[in-house]
Amino acid sequence: RLYLASALQRLKPEQRWSIAQALSTHGEDAKDANLPVMIWYGIESLVEADLKRFTQLISSARIPLIRRHIARRVASLPQLEKFTSGVTLLISVMNSTTDEETHINVLTGINEGFTGRPSVPQPDGWKSTYQKLSSSTNSQVREQATMLALTFGDPNALADLRKLAGDTKADAETRIRTIGVLIDSKDKKLDDLLIKLIADTATQGAALRGLASYRHPETVSAILAAYSNFDSASKQDAVQTLCSRPEWASSLLDQIQKQNIPKTDVSAFTLRQLAAFKKPEIDSRIEKIWGKVRPTTKDKNKLIAKFRKQFTPAALEKADPANGRLIFQRTCMACHTLFGKGLQIGPDLTGSDRRNLDYVLENVLDPNAFVANDYQITTLETKDGRIITGMIKSETPNALTVQVLNQEVIVPLPEIKTRTLSPLSMMPDGLAATMTTEQFLDLIKYLSSDQQIPLK
Repeated sequence: RLYLASALQRLKPEQRWSIAQALSTHGEDAKDANLPVMIWYGIESLVEADLKRFTQLISSARIPLIRRHIARRVASLPQLEKFTSGVTLLISVMNSTTDEETHINVLTGINEGFTGRPSVPQPDGWKSTYQKLSSSTNSQVREQATMLALTFGDPNALADLRKLAGDTKADAETRIRTIGVLIDSKDKKLDDLLIKLIADTATQGAALRGLASYRHPETVSAILAAYSNFDSASKQDAVQTLCSRPEWASSLLDQIQKQNIPKTDVSAFTLRQLAAFKKPEIDSRIEKIWGKVRPTTKDKNKLIAKFRKQFTPAALEKADPANGRLIFQRTCMACHTLFGKGLQIGPDLTGSDRRNLDYVLENVLDPNAFVANDYQITTLETKDGRIITGMIKSETPNALTVQVLNQEVIVPLPEIKTRTLSPLSMMPDGLAATMTTEQFLDLIKYLSSDQQIPLK
């Protein structure tokens, strides 16, 4: 079967159908490391040959990945006429079966394919299909169907999802996903709910991140009033949201200058986002609080030499690696992994030359000396004035997916005002400016550890 799946791409399109259909009926291959993907590679282009026959492969397929990928491919067709016909065919496929796993696969695929499309015209047959799906005993079917109904502009679905997002008795993960769907759909009444959910620890992070998409008049006051009660992750979400618009950033800088919020709560990455506003009044305040965030090459060389002289073996011996781990969590873990902990936006540091002080200092203090293309950053300005700085993860005809410090943000292309690719690294300059010398020493000590250091 693997031999046949591998051969599919070498055959003419009309010769692939019967083989692909037969291969996709082998449900026992669903968890195979290669077969599902190889079959998909062989049939993906058939969507252009015969849309109806391509969609009907779902009915005979017993491999979830195949069913989901077919639905996603059809739902992401750029041509409006084919797209409309394809979605109608997918609705028909769901109507023709009572298999809940097929329903989940198709619904998930459609929702993935609709990423970046805030609204889609309701296809023929959807109302009756939605009644059937929304009464399913399977919660995943109901959830995915409601999300799809929202994209189709069903007002009842909008109210149902908003109710679910605010239901403190519901599963937290479901509520968080629901908030994400409502944000993507541009629900105009969601911001009032998000303000209330700041106090709900189960959805606090999602609410704080979501408020960046709106211009609610209470956003700044609500966040600043609750800030001292946030955990470290929520503080990062709060800072990122406040730094997404210049007027909000000014309020945050006010609180930092009054010492109500520690300046160490603002990462070097976030300082770069503040600089992206290109507002002289913000730039001057950054320099007043943190100093020069973008030192010259000459300054960097002096800084490297300074820390090389200070961070002697004796000084490192006295450093606190446990505190260094806390600093790593706050400063580095949003992008890097060390000892299996952290995200994989940037390189995994576990196998790097981190015991070499010169190597660490040069990479931390001068990250732009060499920048791989994969780690360059893009700055987007949306039409409503939001600044988004991060790394492009994917791009479709409908939207960009941007990895920012604390989340992936999906930005529909029509909402983008400007898009600027920077030659700079995802890792920002000025990291040392956000720490005291003792904190930087603790971080270096942790980075050079042979094994994971227990948290305090």
